[in-house]
Amino acid sequence: MSAAPVITIFVRHTPRCKWVGEEFAKGCRCRKHFRWSHDGKQHRRKAGTRSWAEAEELKRKLEDQLAGRVPDVKPEQEGQRLIQDAIEVFLQDKKVQGVTDSVLGKYTRELARLREYFERNNVYTVHG
Repeated sequence: MSAAPVITIFVRHTPRCKWVGEEFAKGCRCRKHFRWSHDGKQHRRKAGTRSWAEAEELKRKLEDQLAGRVPDVKPEQEGQRLIQDAIEVFLQDKKVQGVTDSVLGKYTRELARLREYFERNNVYTVHG
C-alpha cells in the first residue's frame, strides 16, 4: 500500500469576511476545504462544515481512508484495500493468465477511468 498523503485544511472566505486572504483562519465561520497531493496529482475536496474542529475530525477520517486504515474493524471490513492496489493486483493477474497486450491495454484504460470516477466521488477503498 502507498503512504497516506498529507492533507491540509484551508478556508474559502466569503467576500465580506474579516479574514479574507488568510487561508488558515481557524476562528472564521466560512466553509472549510481539504487539499492534498497523491501520485503527482493535486486533489481538493470540500469538508462540508464551517467548524475547524469538525474539519480536523473529517481530515483524520479521510487520512485513514486514503491510508487504508480502518479505525474500528468490522467483520465485513476486514481486508480492505485501496482501489489502486486492487487494480494493480487485477492487472498482474491478467498478465499471469497470458492475456494479450491489446486486451491488457483495454483493461488498463477502463480501470483508470473507473479509478478516476471513484476518486471524484471520494471512494478510495474497494469496500467503500
